[in-house]
Amino acid sequence: MAASAAHHPLFFTFKEVVSGNGFLAGIIAKGRVLLAQEEDESWWIYGVQPGGFAASGSTPQEVYAEFRTAFRSILFDFAATSEKYEAFRQQVEGFFAEVNEPQAMAWTEAREAFRMGKIQITEEAIQNLPRDDSKEMGFLALDRLDVGGAVFAPSDNMLDRYCAAA
Repeated sequence: MAASAAHHPLFFTFKEVVSGNGFLAGIIAKGRVLLAQEEDESWWIYGVQPGGFAASGSTPQEVYAEFRTAFRSILFDFAATSEKYEAFRQQVEGFFAEVNEPQAMAWTEAREAFRMGKIQITEEAIQNLPRDDSKEMGFLALDRLDVGGAVFAPSDNMLDRYCAAA
């Protein structure tokens, strides 16, 4: 898949609390996705890292929501099938480590094209995204929340975030 005006390299950051079989886990994930408008005018988000899934919608906003739901569903499935926290942790870490290499190459090409001014973003839902020029390509923090006398505060809350890779 070659980079074009219809391919947009994005980062996402999600925070999730997942209830499992006898455990409560906190997850913060920053990953990479490629947002693409296909020839039939549908929008797709292809996971780059984690690379094992995709979502579609009729608008960028709809595909953002569908992708978020798919991500959450995968975590919930891992929680449902894991007897212990350690098994859940292994599944999440393995899932997040998966890189879709063809999409990763397309993501890098699109990011470079954007940096060089070869891609002009005309879609308002993408133009208005914050820019992220970090070198960090992925980040995963996984914590068990139901042990060790954890103290929780409103400052622990985090909104989902999509940003354009600059």
